[in-house]
Amino acid sequence: MEAIAPSGTAPRSLLQCLAEIAAQRVDAEALVFLPEGEPAGAISRTLPQLQISARRLAAVMRRQADAGARVLLLLPPGPDFFAAVWGSLLAGMVMVPAALPRLAPQVAFTKRILEDCGAELILTDAATLPLLRAALPEVPDSAWILLEQDLESQEIPAADFAEPHADTPALLQYTSGSTGQPKGVVVTHGNLAASLELMLSVADIDLDSTVVSWLPLFHNMGFICFGLAPLCVGARLVLMPTESFMANPSRWFRALSHYRGTHSGAPNIGYETCLNFLPDALLDMLDLSAWRMAAIGSEPLKAALIDRFAERFARCGFRSETFLTTYGFSEATVFSAGAECHSRVPRLAVDKNDFEAGEIRVPHSVETTKTLISVGRAREHVAIVDPDTRERRGDRALGEIWISGGTVAAGYWNQPAISAQTFGLFTLDGAG
Repeated sequence: MEAIAPSGTAPRSLLQCLAEIAAQRVDAEALVFLPEGEPAGAISRTLPQLQISARRLAAVMRRQADAGARVLLLLPPGPDFFAAVWGSLLAGMVMVPAALPRLAPQVAFTKRILEDCGAELILTDAATLPLLRAALPEVPDSAWILLEQDLESQEIPAADFAEPHADTPALLQYTSGSTGQPKGVVVTHGNLAASLELMLSVADIDLDSTVVSWLPLFHNMGFICFGLAPLCVGARLVLMPTESFMANPSRWFRALSHYRGTHSGAPNIGYETCLNFLPDALLDMLDLSAWRMAAIGSEPLKAALIDRFAERFARCGFRSETFLTTYGFSEATVFSAGAECHSRVPRLAVDKNDFEAGEIRVPHSVETTKTLISVGRAREHVAIVDPDTRERRGDRALGEIWISGGTVAAGYWNQPAISAQTFGLFTLDGAG
């Protein structure tokens, strides 16, 4: 695989990017939130407006906890969520986004997160507080910060927020794996900067882009790829609650059509839902011709889904080269690779039996053909490795994907043994 050369310079931090864009685009619409998934009732914010809320919040947080404290974000999607993210970073604290605990399994998982990270503060809003107090009665009153009420009387503080060191934790991204036991991936400010730089170089998002998303903000794909990335580059983000999409999947494509969305994305299930359930009558009302990057990230990526989707929505102006296949995971700050933007999805036909035996060979027959989807070029710090021998695999051979470099997280929170097993590996030639 062809390697992507490193840029040679350290990327700017997320805080630097947000501050610079806020100063440059004073009146530009940065966030359009659709509370019901429809343009009617949309809430709009500029970056300077979000910045004011963030600075006020950071001042409140500093009075209640020290730098480095963990802050649980239990907020519905919308402007307050991003003000909370920005405010947490300004205050030098570690943000911990989590799903609102509406069901018993979510309540149990949230309690395990609280116990694991030792969060000192919880950011929420007045409308959500009754739900959270019922779910988390053990949380003391002093830990709650309500974004609307606690910020109303707070003056905008002077610009005295220090730039954090690249190695300072910025985010704990909790995953459960197959055990249900939460593991907090420690994402540093440097990790965030490196990941955002990488994904922006692949996804072709710029000042003129409009990114449309329904993905949950407590999940790293929705939070980082389709939340922080557009905001830090000055693009417009159009956001709707995940529940709005689930209740009526057509809202995703109607928002893309209405706002002339250029970038959006989802796992397989999002595209499958629209492919299978959107009525033909709606397609004649949609204009998807502005959509130039449709990210799809799932395991496995499905060639048949990509082809069927492109064929059905071609009548709306969707082009097959709009698809951008991607690969990533939490331990590498969500994004590790992406195919070429504005190109047809690359694929390779192999023999299924040989593939299952660990080899890549030309199919012996139509019946044994398996189509593999490419997720792009390998970066300099990506290797395909035999996990048993730790040797790098050659061309057309299977192995595990091992990653090093700036996007690799610092480990799991308070779990040094598991961290060493996952983050402390080296190839036989000493790379790691």
